[in-house]
Amino acid sequence: YPLKRILALLTGYDGGTLAELRGIYAWLACLCKEEAATLIRRDPLGLVLYGDASILSASGKRMLIDSLRDLAIKNPGFRVENWSAEPFGALASPDMVPAFAKILSDPAEHPQLLGCVLDAIVHGTPLPDLGDGLITIVRDNVRLEGARVSALDA
Repeated sequence: YPLKRILALLTGYDGGTLAELRGIYAWLACLCKEEAATLIRRDPLGLVLYGDASILSASGKRMLIDSLRDLAIKNPGFRVENWSAEPFGALASPDMVPAFAKILSDPAEHPQLLGCVLDAIVHGTPLPDLGDGLITIVRDNVRLEGARVSALDA
C-alpha cells in the first residue's frame, strides 16, 4: 500500500504523472525494482527522459520498450513535445541486442518505437551485432526517410 500512497501524490486524477513530478516518478521507477513493472507501464517516456534506464535489468528494459510501443500505438505523437534523443542511449546495452534486432527486422513495427530504438543505438553503447539490421533499414525504400537516415547514423 505504500506505493498507492506515493502514486496518489505523484499522479493526477487520470493516473498520469504530474508534469512537475515526472523526474521524481522516473527515479522511483528506476530504483524500486519490486514495483518497476507497475511504474514503467504508467510513464515509460518519463522514465527514459528523466530517470536512468541504464540501471534497469534486461527484463525491465524490455518492459520499457514494450510500454513505449503501447504508448506509440495510443499516441503516435508522444515525442512531439520532447524530442530529446540522447536519453534513449541508456537503453542500449549488449543484453538488449536480441530485442533491438527483432524491432529492426520487423517492417511492420511502429515507426515511433523504431525511432526510439534507433535513438538508443545512436546515443548508447556501441552494439556492432546490429549492423546488418541497420544496413537493411538504410537500403529499404519502403521505410520512412527519417528511419533510414537514423539507421545510417547508428
